[in-house]
Amino acid sequence: MAPGGTLTDVARLVVSFIDGIVPEDESAMFTTHVHFLRVVLIFVGNVDPTLGDPSRAAITLGQFGEALLSQDIIRALISALCSLSNTTVPPTVDGLHKCLNMLAMIFITPSGYHALPAALDDGLLRALVMCAQCSFAHEIHDQFKVYFIGLFRSSLVHYRFLSALDMALDETTELINTRAFKRCGIYKMWEEWLSVVDERLKVLHEFDSQRDLRMKACDNLKCSTIDDKTAFRRCSGCRSFYYCSIECQTVDWRSGGHREACKSYGKLFLSEKNEDDFGPRQRSFFTLASAT
Repeated sequence: MAPGGTLTDVARLVVSFIDGIVPEDESAMFTTHVHFLRVVLIFVGNVDPTLGDPSRAAITLGQFGEALLSQDIIRALISALCSLSNTTVPPTVDGLHKCLNMLAMIFITPSGYHALPAALDDGLLRALVMCAQCSFAHEIHDQFKVYFIGLFRSSLVHYRFLSALDMALDETTELINTRAFKRCGIYKMWEEWLSVVDERLKVLHEFDSQRDLRMKACDNLKCSTIDDKTAFRRCSGCRSFYYCSIECQTVDWRSGGHREACKSYGKLFLSEKNEDDFGPRQRSFFTLASAT
């Protein structure tokens, strides 16, 4: 890199390199290309350890991470996952681990979290379904939990995420209805997650049909109640989550993740002026941040 280069220049080179070695048609990668991909991801982890070592994951992206995000690293990693899922050479499993870990470490930060809907538009769900059926799926099983039990499940209160997920599910219909997917190791996890998703999508569709900004959905994920906002009780701790009944509020506190989200919100954003910026749609970030 010429003198005077910036982290953005380095990030641009990283993304360009990944784009250059990943086949556009999602076909299998050559062994040398898999090695090259691993090397560039190791380089990224060395420059910013919070993107290379899950034990050092941070709740905010560093300067290099932000630069990578601005250069479309998420799309590049999703493309790499699709091709790796069709690759059977031994180094592939390490490439899968590194791509999945790096994406997860990006998504648990505020900047990355806000990019989740766009990631679904770029094929994230499809890439995960493809990986679930690949030759090395059993070796990356625990990483699927990060997405389907952690990131995706806790994001189901986010309108933009749900809208993108609705479209992503339509685009993966053919893949998820195959015999191979129904026999894969994550199918039970998928079914449990999808049962929650289906209920929340009903809320989304009804909410969209109302076209009334005064309408509110109960923030207990296990409830599908939609009513005028004035009919809900608001959490007195964070002043941002609404429930149709004390029973729903209790369920969400005990098992829905609001205990952690409420504490995080209370510590960071107590003032009324922040309420609109950090409302219920940010719930998944606070839940994940508290768990790390």
